[in-house]
Amino acid sequence: IFNAAELGSIPSFNEAWIAALAYTFQLYFDFSGYSDMAIGLSWMFNVKLPYNFNSPYQASSISEFWRRWHISLSSFLREYLYIPLGGNRKGPVRRYLNLIITMLLGGLWHGASWNFVFWGGLHGGYLVINHGFQAIASKFNSGLIANWLFKWTGWLLTMLLVIIAWVFFRATSFSSALTILNAMANIQSVTSLNAIHPMLWNLGLAPDLGLLFCLILGGLAFLLPNSNHLGEQILSFCRGRTSASPIVIGMSVTIATLFVLMNSLRSSVSAFIYFNF
Repeated sequence: IFNAAELGSIPSFNEAWIAALAYTFQLYFDFSGYSDMAIGLSWMFNVKLPYNFNSPYQASSISEFWRRWHISLSSFLREYLYIPLGGNRKGPVRRYLNLIITMLLGGLWHGASWNFVFWGGLHGGYLVINHGFQAIASKFNSGLIANWLFKWTGWLLTMLLVIIAWVFFRATSFSSALTILNAMANIQSVTSLNAIHPMLWNLGLAPDLGLLFCLILGGLAFLLPNSNHLGEQILSFCRGRTSASPIVIGMSVTIATLFVLMNSLRSSVSAFIYFNF
């Protein structure tokens, strides 16, 4: 759909949203899975790497999103760009300017393209608005930010802003990104679910299972604990139940072996998306 938009095709409302959401999930699971593999392989050599993701799509604000997404890059930008520029030590105006500069350079780090620069600038603007709103909200009502309705609204708004920014990150040109965003905002171009079925077939998904698959991915990203938490729970379970450790280890080895065998039967191998950056 992104490639079609680049060639001048105008997607429908449904197609544009499916493309944006699919890339949102694809990038997260691709990069998060790649990071988990690196962490697991390092453990085999007794090297402990820090976690790189902490359920970023469960964040209720942009600042929280960046504390959870690509933690190694966020830490690098903070330590070597934001803090040397002055951080938050020179007043709010300078702080906001430092945030925008840091995120612009963070976007440029991904590639020499105006799309990446604009993506970074968008997140810089998001962070400025986020910090400004939090400063105002804390003065009027300190309990507002802790309210559950506020958090749910914040999560919904955060995800919307992140998805919009991902469109610029994925698109190969600024004009094609605007084409996708215009279609996402054009509710008059909504088509029936039957019209989505041919598109799912073209993507290699059975129509009935395709939408279910997307819902499952959303549930994994939005609701369930991440691999870090699951790993810690398994380790604590093994430490607390010595007799159960051989069973858990046996099941883990069996599952891993089956996964390797199934993966070896694939006719093609997809490279990690983030290798492009």
